[in-house]
Amino acid sequence: MNKFDDIINHAINNGSLGGANLTILQSGKKVVHAHYGTDGEDSICRLYSMTKIFTAVVARKLIEKQQLSLTDKLSDYLPEYGNQLYFDEDGHINHSDKPITIEHLLNMTSGISYPSTGTYGKEKTKEHEEAIVALLKAGRPLSHRDIANSYGLVPRDFEPGEGWEYGANADILGSVLEIVSGKDLETLYQEELFEPLKMKDTHFFVPESETHRVSGVFTRDTKFELVVRHNRPLTKNPEAGYLTLPLHNNIDVVAPLYVAGGGSAYSTAEDYAVFGEMLRNNGHLDDVIILSEATVADMVTPSLTEKQMAFKNKDEVGMTVPGYNYSNLMRILTNPEQAKVLGVNGSIGEFGWDGAGGNFIVIDPSRELVAVFMMQDNAGPEPILRRALYKALMSEFKVMH
Repeated sequence: MNKFDDIINHAINNGSLGGANLTILQSGKKVVHAHYGTDGEDSICRLYSMTKIFTAVVARKLIEKQQLSLTDKLSDYLPEYGNQLYFDEDGHINHSDKPITIEHLLNMTSGISYPSTGTYGKEKTKEHEEAIVALLKAGRPLSHRDIANSYGLVPRDFEPGEGWEYGANADILGSVLEIVSGKDLETLYQEELFEPLKMKDTHFFVPESETHRVSGVFTRDTKFELVVRHNRPLTKNPEAGYLTLPLHNNIDVVAPLYVAGGGSAYSTAEDYAVFGEMLRNNGHLDDVIILSEATVADMVTPSLTEKQMAFKNKDEVGMTVPGYNYSNLMRILTNPEQAKVLGVNGSIGEFGWDGAGGNFIVIDPSRELVAVFMMQDNAGPEPILRRALYKALMSEFKVMH
């Protein structure tokens, strides 16, 4: 598998990458397990949005246990989301009779935004987050549930089910899972997912005894010729209030105050590959059953309508994965021809997701393939490297069925 070594080492030598880990499984067997640059074997990385797939799996597990339903209203758990307000195209606020459901959260069709700019909803969400952080810094005691519930006051970018926007759906869903289970996310995910799969290095924090294993964090310059490595101070007190923790260089040795189901977890390439293999294997791994085959089949069935896809293709994140539909917090390949711009000439049904640090997972059932690439760069994915890795995965591992 020298092709992968060549691609990754080329990026390191050219100055566009500081360090990385790569784990590839085919037919359940580990065929690549390598580390590069400043990263050691099994470096612990912050997953960012690769956390979302954990949240989807745990949500579907609670649904199988009949503790939750796809059709449940979000306002049943977080009452402020009974405020059915949304912006129209002119920025006017309207009222909707359509409730947000758990299914909307899983498919990013709720209209809930991330705190950002570019739409009315994103800007209002950003204003709200700034107000929440100010309250916390002033000493106002707010619980995880209080914070999640308060965002229900913010008008959305569209009526539930009418569009698609990459927003804080998984983060809010994580709060619902805590309410339903009566457990914090670390305890819940350990019991339902990480411990059964023996994912020993996966948490919403890094044990202080393991901080020496944490991946280096870099920032790449705009010419892709230099990466600057950052110091990684330890955060020993929970950082307050962010709906989704922003890019930062600290290592959380305690769980953050708001444990975001969309971005707070840490893991290794090897642990995450085990998780991916469970999904590729229809919900079970050896004698461990996480989900039923029927549930996994439903999770990887494209969910977006033509109208919702039109929204996705204009979204600043959605447009980065052309050729993919979406379901249960994952991209699903439906049009390989459109996806070739990403270096993908893959098979219909390939699925996975990425993280803001440049990390990603590819699960291709037709190739019996699970590939996990971990890097940590505040500038985000290295697109030339990513395209080369995708292309190599599809050429090195042939379709088996």
